[in-house]
Amino acid sequence: YKRQLNGELEYTCDAGPTPAVNAYPVAIGADPGPSADLSLFAGNIAEVRLWTVARSQDESRRTMHIALDEPRPGLVAVWHLADDYNDSIGEHHGAPRGQAAVSYTHLTLPTIYSV
Repeated sequence: YKRQLNGELEYTCDAGPTPAVNAYPVAIGADPGPSADLSLFAGNIAEVRLWTVARSQDESRRTMHIALDEPRPGLVAVWHLADDYNDSIGEHHGAPRGQAAVSYTHLTLPTIYSV
């Protein structure tokens, strides 16, 4: 199991031969475990991609600024969280819970010149 954030490896562990199965739904931005205390993400999440294959950091970096709206090998779901909570390539649609909200924050990026 690997988790990358903006193309940087953030966490890795041995998932074993078969991933663990539980009764909890997939949650983006929160841990919906059995505890009454949810671990909530404090910040903004622009997009989430769920893959069935382990991708290298280079593979993630090559496509991290490209909208993936068509199926690709190993790509299970893509949630562009700027408009709604729908999976843009499949039927894994979501719904907001608690204080989750779609935000239309526009960032000003620096201009990069090359000569």
